[in-house]
Amino acid sequence: MKIDLIVFDFDGTLFDSSKDLAKAMNFALRKVNLPPVSKEKVWSFTGDGTPLLIKRILGKENEGLYDRVFAYFMNYYSLHYADYTRPLDGVEHLLKKFEGKKIAILTNKYKKFVDKILDKFGMRKYFLAVYGKESFHKSKPDPYPLVYIMNELQVTNDKTIFVGDSLNDILISKSTNVKCFIIPSGVTPMERIKALKPFKILKNIKELENFIE
Repeated sequence: MKIDLIVFDFDGTLFDSSKDLAKAMNFALRKVNLPPVSKEKVWSFTGDGTPLLIKRILGKENEGLYDRVFAYFMNYYSLHYADYTRPLDGVEHLLKKFEGKKIAILTNKYKKFVDKILDKFGMRKYFLAVYGKESFHKSKPDPYPLVYIMNELQVTNDKTIFVGDSLNDILISKSTNVKCFIIPSGVTPMERIKALKPFKILKNIKELENFIE
C-alpha cells in the first residue's frame, strides 16, 4: 500500500525499555518501604503513561504514597532512562528504508525521555516529529493527538498508518479510521488484540516492509 505518514508508538514498538522502567519503579518502591514487583508486572501496567503505571502498582491500599513514589521514580529514571533500553531488532533498518516518508512518534511516555533515548542512539534524525505525554491535553487512546498529527503534517488518514504494540494503539487507530499494525509486546494479551481486530498483527517490525511501498 502507498503510505505517506507512519506514526509509531515508542515503548515496546521501537525500543525495549522494560528493564529500566522496572528498575525505576522498584527504586521508588524501596524508598517508601514497599516490596519490589516483577519486570513483567511493571510492563503489564505500561502504555498509559507513568502516572497511571504508578497508581496501578500502588493500588488503592497505597494510593496515599503516590506523590512520593512518582517523585522518586522520575528522579531515578531521569538518570537511568537508558541503562538497558535498546532499539528492538530491525528498527533502524526499517527507519532507514522509509526515510523518504513522514515518520512520527506518538507515545504516552514523557517526550523528554523519548528525546533523550533517541539522541543517545543517534535516531532522532529519522523522525519528523515526536509527541509524548506532555504534548497534548489528551492522550492515547483519545483520537485527538493522532488527528492533530495528521493535520499538522498534512496527510490524510487513508495515507497514514499507526504502528504499535498494545490496546491503546488499536483504539486510537480505529477512532481515526487509520490502519493499525500491531507487533505484540505482552502489554496487551494476544486474545484481546485479536478480538479488537487491528488491520494486521505482525511477528516483528521487519514484516512491515512487506506491506508498505
